[in-house]
Amino acid sequence: MSNLLKSVNELVNEAQAIVEENFDSIVNTRAFEIKIDDLTKKFKLTKNSNSDAIEANNDDLYINDIIQKIDENLNINKELAFVLFFTLFTKIRKTKLSDLEKFKNEYIKKFDYKICKFIDLLCSYNVDKSDENISRLVVELRDLIKEPEFINHQGLNNFYVELICTYFENNIDTDIKNDKDKYLKEAKKKIEAAIASSTDSDCAYPKFYLNHGRVLILMGEYGEGENSIIKGIQNIKSGPDRESTAREYEQYLIKSSIIRTSEEIKKKNQHEIEDVKLDSLKTITLITTLLSFILGSISIFAEVKDTFTLAMLLMSYLGLVLILAGIVLIGIRAMYKKSINLKSIKYEFFITVLGVIIITSAMLIILL
Repeated sequence: MSNLLKSVNELVNEAQAIVEENFDSIVNTRAFEIKIDDLTKKFKLTKNSNSDAIEANNDDLYINDIIQKIDENLNINKELAFVLFFTLFTKIRKTKLSDLEKFKNEYIKKFDYKICKFIDLLCSYNVDKSDENISRLVVELRDLIKEPEFINHQGLNNFYVELICTYFENNIDTDIKNDKDKYLKEAKKKIEAAIASSTDSDCAYPKFYLNHGRVLILMGEYGEGENSIIKGIQNIKSGPDRESTAREYEQYLIKSSIIRTSEEIKKKNQHEIEDVKLDSLKTITLITTLLSFILGSISIFAEVKDTFTLAMLLMSYLGLVLILAGIVLIGIRAMYKKSINLKSIKYEFFITVLGVIIITSAMLIILL
């Protein structure tokens, strides 16, 4: 993209512009978070340094170069250093190009803004999504949201909703129905307030719609939930991370089907729930990354002009579809059988192996 920042100095200039927009009055607000998020969309990042930039694009900015600018400004322009720190933190959190926790721990203590507590919680969630850690984060975030600066902070409320959704998506067969209903109703109220408070509710932050959809799906409102997620995908702004973000959102559409299937099984087999082995249903989530790849790769065919390459791509695509079909069939069989062996899944295994053979053959033909 021609409008991407091409040097770390250009990034510093953009960051300084944020500092000059009444920094002290906005640093703990959602408006500041939006400015940081918008800034991350203006550049591509690579972890390579200038000396070993083997595969880096000439327009990519280097992590070490940005860190150097943070260090240079810590004592002479702390506001600028913080904007650069928060920007790099957000970019690393999205791209996973470096050790986020190590970077955060090294710099967070150098700043004393209240928003740093939010950054600390974001980092903790990024590196540990266990039920225990999510439960701890929910408690700490509840306290943070009560502070005067953050009562109406849509970003913190959105994060709170994300924590609630993740917990109950990981525990779809939970028996604590009353607590689940209470938390989901609270989450729905918070995320709908965040969307309503946006300047243009039809073009609100995409993740607000994603988490709104996740809440509705967990409440059993599957159609409305999926529509909200689709709206979130449509609202993703163009930028270097758009495609990866869209694929991430698409996975929640697939997860919706899994949750719906789980709930149907629970209703049908209320007295035989243990025999159904609901936990085996979760194995199907292993296919989400593969399916997202297939959905995201369809547009590639339109860009290929060479007939031979197109044929090989179509052949590879057929192989992927067969592999996907085999995995789904094995997963469904696993849900209803206490144990499975190779003999009981011989047809599913054959479909999967056939897919592997086809895609391998296509790759070998291209290489040869």
